[in-house]
Amino acid sequence: MMPGYRVLVHASERDRVPVALNNAKNLIAGLGVGAVEVRVVAYADGVEGLRASGPNTVLMDLLASHGAGFVVCANTLRSRNLTAEDFPDYVETVPSGVVEPVIRPALPPAVKKGISYASRTAFTTPSWPGLLTIRARPISVLMMAPLVRRPRRT
Repeated sequence: MMPGYRVLVHASERDRVPVALNNAKNLIAGLGVGAVEVRVVAYADGVEGLRASGPNTVLMDLLASHGAGFVVCANTLRSRNLTAEDFPDYVETVPSGVVEPVIRPALPPAVKKGISYASRTAFTTPSWPGLLTIRARPISVLMMAPLVRRPRRT
């Protein structure tokens, strides 16, 4: 069964990684295990928050057991003299963390199927028909077309 939702959670600052992980946890808890595919993408200072020896490994282990994926940037690892062994086994290394949402094979067709991208910072996008930007603290969420409009809560 394909998940109904796919979300990339972006973490580029060490002190924001716990927020990103909690967002991932809340997505899985709110939508249900198997109903959402969550992938945490970390680069720059964000990779420090995903290290095996770090304070976030218990939550990362829990998220991984519920199907969440974790990705770290090889460029950042090289610049910090880190290796894949510095991270839990389920953390994947990609050539460029900032490019990962763009080149990931599942993403281009999924843009038309409804991918969400969560980032702590504002994210600039090209003019895509049907793109909805929701700004919320501490993240910004981009929902790709097609959009399902839900009634506002009053």
